Amino acid sequence: MAQKVHVGIVLDRSGSMEDCRTDAIGAVNSYLRQVKDDKDMEASVSLIIFDSQSIDVIRDKAPAGSCAELGAGEYQPRASTPLLDAVGHGVAVLDKRKAPDERCILAVMTDGFENASREDTRETIKALLD
Repeated sequence: MAQKVHVGIVLDRSGSMEDCRTDAIGAVNSYLRQVKDDKDMEASVSLIIFDSQSIDVIRDKAPAGSCAELGAGEYQPRASTPLLDAVGHGVAVLDKRKAPDERCILAVMTDGFENASREDTRETIKALLD
């Protein structure tokens, strides 16, 4: 029997991601295909994109088999990077939608430059993940 899994992908769309925009879209779509093809999982996917202007859930627990790939028009790098806030938001999305018999996976794609979080700190994220 396949394990039920909710995969949350948190994708940085800050301005510094412009140089790797095409690669980021390709990496997300490659990961989505891997999740879809994994016969050991019955997966759903939430895709969260973020920058300092907003944190947006653009796929909300979509069944992996029918989850649309990320399109170029959906991903326009801009603004600054509230990485810690986005990770906190991603965990909250997984927590709110988690079924009792379901595992959760949080995948974060970023260039790693935190410069705009207002809600979370390294300490609050570490405690949340622990």
